[in-house]
Amino acid sequence: MLRREGDGVRWWIERQALLGKAVPPPSLVAAWSTLSTPTGAVESAEAVIARIEADPAAARWRPGRSRVNGYWNGEHGAGRWDQASQVRILGRVREPDGDGLDLSWHLPDPGRPPEYYWASTLRLSGHAPGRAAGDRAAGAAVDASGAGHWRWTLEAAAGRFRGPDLDLAADLFTAVLHTVAERRETSWGAVLHDHVARNRPLPCEQYLGFEINEPEAGRVARGYYWANLLTEGHLAGLGGSADVRRRCGRAGLAAEPVAGRDALIVRSARPLSQLDDDTLRTLRDVLRPVLATRPYTYYQGPPIRVLKEPGAASRRIPPEIQNPWFEDDGPMNGLGAGYRLVPDE
Repeated sequence: MLRREGDGVRWWIERQALLGKAVPPPSLVAAWSTLSTPTGAVESAEAVIARIEADPAAARWRPGRSRVNGYWNGEHGAGRWDQASQVRILGRVREPDGDGLDLSWHLPDPGRPPEYYWASTLRLSGHAPGRAAGDRAAGAAVDASGAGHWRWTLEAAAGRFRGPDLDLAADLFTAVLHTVAERRETSWGAVLHDHVARNRPLPCEQYLGFEINEPEAGRVARGYYWANLLTEGHLAGLGGSADVRRRCGRAGLAAEPVAGRDALIVRSARPLSQLDDDTLRTLRDVLRPVLATRPYTYYQGPPIRVLKEPGAASRRIPPEIQNPWFEDDGPMNGLGAGYRLVPDE
């Protein structure tokens, strides 16, 4: 069996069952990329916080933990945050070496005491790999103004987001995406419901085994999702915003203009809870000229909303195999009993 033929998702699910573990539910995620100074990052965070807390549901949310600066390189200042401490927390990010921010809200479960139990957590994270000292020494991108490429995620754990609740939350996340899209330093973004590790590759990148970095994200989309922010570089590669709107209209997709700039949020016209493979395929086809392409090799992990290539990821791997090895992996070189040859069925 070749690597591209092996169904790593099915193996992962069956392997979890064999080990007595459940498959975790997906999370609702908004992700976006910016080129910002620390001050710009603070302004972006303030705009997102204001938009979240303007939501009618926010009256029931309680601020949770915070982490600022250095959290991504070994040191951190952490604690609870509230309106009184927000200025201090964001002030730390505004410092010349500002490179990270992590804030959370707890969403209480109406059926349990709010001080002890939470149905879900809403988490806003931003980090600038190029601003950390080790990354700067390695030559990561920081321009002459002190701006670095920031990676942002707004994530809601899946506890209470299903059906209509998922769609209401997706509307809020799309509003947040519009808010950040109005800032010209924002180069790309998306809203998706999938298995995503915070500050790690997005589903399409996981599946194909590569990652679009922030400097590239302004012209190469990091995948195709329920909602996709396309900015000037993407639209140029797609023939211009007018052509994209026409194609979306013919394909039954929504193309929402972004206030104040030549940018669009291209998304399914149906609620997120009703996203199907046909719509996902249509989104992929519309975005194809600005998507990174690479032949599928192998992905093992939780099921993600990515369309399979024909003939790929179709053959079962027995779950008792601890670490699959394939005939195109080369010699096993004495890797030990934990590695077993995938039988050719």
